[in-house]
Amino acid sequence: MRFTVHQGAVGDSIAYVETDGGLGTGQVMCTNEASLVSATQTRLVARTVVDTLSVGCTPLTGDGVVTPNKDGSLHFVQQGFTGDLERDS
Repeated sequence: MRFTVHQGAVGDSIAYVETDGGLGTGQVMCTNEASLVSATQTRLVARTVVDTLSVGCTPLTGDGVVTPNKDGSLHFVQQGFTGDLERDS
């Protein structure tokens, strides 16, 4: 998963999401945008913008929550899926 975040206000599209559709291939199969639900210094909550989903992809339900890890990476949780996102250099 790649979660590219940019600045915005609540309700704005603030992220571009790329995934392999849960197949573990590492090849981008699904893309969508996510809108900002809320943000603090330690927590970002985003929601899939359904009409931006690439063809053939099914959105995860519920909001995605991103929080910082002590090592500078981010922790992501949505609909029972969880994982750590490393920062691109």
